[in-house]
Amino acid sequence: MISIGVQTKNVVYDSDPAAGYEMLKKAGFSCADFSLNSYLPNFSLYQLERNDFFDRSEAELEQHFLPHKKGAEAAGIVINQMGYEYALGGFVAVGFCGCILAFVVYKFGTKWIDIVLPPAAMGPVVALIGLELSGSAAQNAGLLDAEIDGRKVIVFLVTLGIAVFGNILFRGFLSVIPILIAVIAGYVAALVCGIVDFAEVAAAPFFTIPNFQAPKFNMEAILIILPVILVITSEHIGHQVVTSKVVGRDLLNDPGLHRSLFGDNFSTMLSGCIGSVPTTTYGENIGVMAVTGVYSVYVIAGAALLSVICSFSGKLSALISTVPGPVIGGISFLLYGMIGTSGLRILVDSKVDYGNSRNLSLTSVIFVTGLSGIALKLGISS
Repeated sequence: MISIGVQTKNVVYDSDPAAGYEMLKKAGFSCADFSLNSYLPNFSLYQLERNDFFDRSEAELEQHFLPHKKGAEAAGIVINQMGYEYALGGFVAVGFCGCILAFVVYKFGTKWIDIVLPPAAMGPVVALIGLELSGSAAQNAGLLDAEIDGRKVIVFLVTLGIAVFGNILFRGFLSVIPILIAVIAGYVAALVCGIVDFAEVAAAPFFTIPNFQAPKFNMEAILIILPVILVITSEHIGHQVVTSKVVGRDLLNDPGLHRSLFGDNFSTMLSGCIGSVPTTTYGENIGVMAVTGVYSVYVIAGAALLSVICSFSGKLSALISTVPGPVIGGISFLLYGMIGTSGLRILVDSKVDYGNSRNLSLTSVIFVTGLSGIALKLGISS
């Protein structure tokens, strides 16, 4: 039986750790990866300093975490001792299996996609990619907080408004960068409203070396992470279908699903080998392409190169991290909506006949399943 773990951040609090672990138990988890993020803020990392919290003696630290230990034991939760390097080994394994899957797709082709996902199914599946992300956009914007902050709402509306109207009204070069203009305008609005904190920027060094790590391999860790290949593969196919509709070209055939799937998973292997997180396709990027009409791979390569450069600049990385949630939420509202409407476009372009009860039933069940929050848990021991 595979034991599925979860991070304790934002779930288990020092004020009442027993309640947090009990919550994990009720959710079906049997182990937890204890998170120290709350004790080691980012600015301490940028300054290469050890947080004062860890200047305590071993006895003091043991006493501090004793309630966590008792709470975990009472709930039957095992604190996972495997570190991030074992997760990296899992990332490499997932990427390797994905590359094998790409070869299988190369040998057997992609016609099965049209059989398994006809337009009446593919349309709602693609639409759900955007609709399911809408809650994340609202959360980033601060619209789901227990107490709504008026300043966040103002920043959100400024960002969203300029993104929408810019996409409609801008001409010439400005019509290519409405998202960038909206982000800048939203950031200025956030500065005026006083919700931007430059403390981490001031503390960050000008030059920094990314935290490279080598992976370690453990079969249990690999088996825990490996099922995610089903998720990222289905997401990859869905995103390729959406992108094909956006750019007006069948990317599943040219350059081919096997090539894009191989690139996606090979980059995940490389990422895991140097200590980074897995790579995958992102709906936000598809939305940006839909809004700007820029599909050039050279532009995307340039953005990737800029990201690599940013990773060596502590100041620049910290400055980017100061972009507040309402700005991201305002942009995401439009981008995720674009993905949703791309799914509806598939239905329109394919002229799906909803006078046919099969099409009507298929689309209906997929929409309700996707929006209902149904979840299937496999291999979780309690």
